[in-house]
Amino acid sequence: SGGGGGKVLNVSSSGARLSEGLGKRRRGADRLARRGEVVPLPPGGRAGLGEGLGEKGSEVVDNARTVQAACADAAVAAVKALVASNPGEVVVQILDCGANSKAINEALKIFKSSVNNSAAMFLGVDDKSVACLTYVPPSLVSKGLKAGEWINAVAPTLNGKGGGRDESAQCTGTNVDKVNEAIELAKQFAATKL
Repeated sequence: SGGGGGKVLNVSSSGARLSEGLGKRRRGADRLARRGEVVPLPPGGRAGLGEGLGEKGSEVVDNARTVQAACADAAVAAVKALVASNPGEVVVQILDCGANSKAINEALKIFKSSVNNSAAMFLGVDDKSVACLTYVPPSLVSKGLKAGEWINAVAPTLNGKGGGRDESAQCTGTNVDKVNEAIELAKQFAATKL
């Protein structure tokens, strides 16, 4: 079904949960995803995707980039507002960016550079998966909260696997119905360590 022996890209709107601000490009990506559109990749893979598929390929690439950028912008804006509100020692929050690990990571970078002594666990959820990233500053690691242990405390609830180090960790899971339970578990775990 890929044609020409190339790989196949399934167009998906996963992670694109923003309801405003994406305009025509977002609607185009959603339309292709709803139709289950399959776009053949050229034998060279993704490198020539936009050029090798003509107008449709360029539209898919542009839509994906627009959605990803909008997700990252929304996640960063949410974290900037959170930082301005002087968060407590531990923050556990869902970001409205789907299960887009890159967007969550960008938001986590803002948090890390803006807040000195707070730990954060940010989650993103779409229809099929959950992405979860954490950061724990050295001052809280020394008190006993380690990011790798923290992520591993919630990963089973999300039917996922995770890992990391003392200061940062991540996991992905498929149990989207258990996100609120995972948030409560994360808060409880952090409270027992601090």
